[in-house]
Amino acid sequence: MLSSNRFSRNLMGAFLLACAFCSNASATDFTVGDLTDKSYAHSATFNSIVNPAIEDVFYFSVAAPATFNAIASEVVMASFFNISNFSMELAAVSTVPSLFSQSGVVIQTGNLTLPQGGQFKVTVRGNIDGSFGGAYSLLMTAASTQSPGPQTASPVPEPEQWLMLLLGGALLVARRRA
Repeated sequence: MLSSNRFSRNLMGAFLLACAFCSNASATDFTVGDLTDKSYAHSATFNSIVNPAIEDVFYFSVAAPATFNAIASEVVMASFFNISNFSMELAAVSTVPSLFSQSGVVIQTGNLTLPQGGQFKVTVRGNIDGSFGGAYSLLMTAASTQSPGPQTASPVPEPEQWLMLLLGGALLVARRRA
């Protein structure tokens, strides 16, 4: 599981990378794929307010039962860079009610348990109302809660094997001295 400090650095790094690729506000679908034991970072910077509404949807699945954690953060710089009504929602693709929904400047889901084989989506919404646009970053992780399966222990040598090992070692030592 990512530490809070590392989580924040990844989020800020993803944001800075996205600053180079500014775009107009829009609704975009992203296919993340299997998120089990992986993390996914996304940043978006909007340089104009031609279409001020954003609704980005991130589709993902988990191959094994997993603990899901996501953090979304908008960048606020007075009235220059801002996203109002910034929100994040987590829902299963096949059902209507959301598993998590919250608004704010920084939104974190906490640890949510997701079932094996589930198809999910995270939706980030807001309105760009900064005079130079707005920006946000999203980081998602899903750590498998499934045990790795039966562990096989390495075999312990039997007394006869210990005897052969010691005799072989003694022969090597005797041969070097000769």
